[in-house]
Amino acid sequence: MTLIVDHNLSPQHTIPIGSLCEFHLEKELPAESECCIRHASILYLKPLPHPAAERILRFFPEAPGRYSLLLLSPAGAEGSVIREEFPFEVLAKEASFDGPQRLKTYNRNNLLVPNAWDAKNFSSFEKPVWSAIKEQVKPGWVAYDIGANMGIYSTAFSQLVGPAGRVYCFEANPMCLYFLQTNLAHEKCAENCEIIPEAIHNHTGECAFSINYANTGIGMTATNSMYGGKIGHEIKVHCSDLDALATRLALRPPQFIKIDIEGAEGAAILGMKNILQKEHPILLVEVHGIEPARVVFPALDTCHYAYQEVNGRTRFNSAQEVLDWFPDNVFQFLCT
Repeated sequence: MTLIVDHNLSPQHTIPIGSLCEFHLEKELPAESECCIRHASILYLKPLPHPAAERILRFFPEAPGRYSLLLLSPAGAEGSVIREEFPFEVLAKEASFDGPQRLKTYNRNNLLVPNAWDAKNFSSFEKPVWSAIKEQVKPGWVAYDIGANMGIYSTAFSQLVGPAGRVYCFEANPMCLYFLQTNLAHEKCAENCEIIPEAIHNHTGECAFSINYANTGIGMTATNSMYGGKIGHEIKVHCSDLDALATRLALRPPQFIKIDIEGAEGAAILGMKNILQKEHPILLVEVHGIEPARVVFPALDTCHYAYQEVNGRTRFNSAQEVLDWFPDNVFQFLCT
């Protein structure tokens, strides 16, 4: 490899999972150049952000395994392209391409997930979040699970609300939908659950959606700069604002809404303000950084919510109090 002159990998070109990879380039890349990532056998065509004059490519891997950085540069007037590859490996104890695994959750459900890496990620879900759900969700309630993924929380909601309750599971990732349906059936939750394969946003139409086949926790990455540089197979999915969708489908009004949609939570909140003002459901929201926080909490202020950060149990009475405290990280909030 001639273009990469330095990097932060080990001499064996390895790096532990959870680390940001940095590749220093010998010279500035032409504007027409593309930098892509191959993970195992899948080449993700979404390019990394162009490094421009800085000459540093940055990439945060979402799963362990063998990778290659591909530099694609124009070679001349004939339209040919030079392809250069830099292989490296991201290390973790768990594999990301070892086939489906069973995961035992805090509420003792036995769920199917795509691989050991997903199993590890979901098994580390915070116990305080499970405790908050058990404390808040009551028999006979209606719960909306926005970003249902593979049903980690949907199955718990189903068991908590019981036969008189209802759970609406909103999930746009086609890869997750198979596992979500399988898990609801396996845990005998299908009778009071309904899967709605739609992205929840602030409008009705289409939105860009990113699928990483080694990590199911990626979604509408364009909504948040914290996630916008992540690799994935980009597709278009249909999206709706929740106010319009709930009316169109005659959904039962919610008493509890869980939102975990990888940075798109601000847009989702803006699209459900009629429901929030009329029904005032309890919300459990995972807020992915300061950008969506600046949208989520001022919008909820107009609906007269108060806030509690779930893990530290710190309470806030206003959006401004939350934003004054908020580090640029990921936190779960109970909003009542």
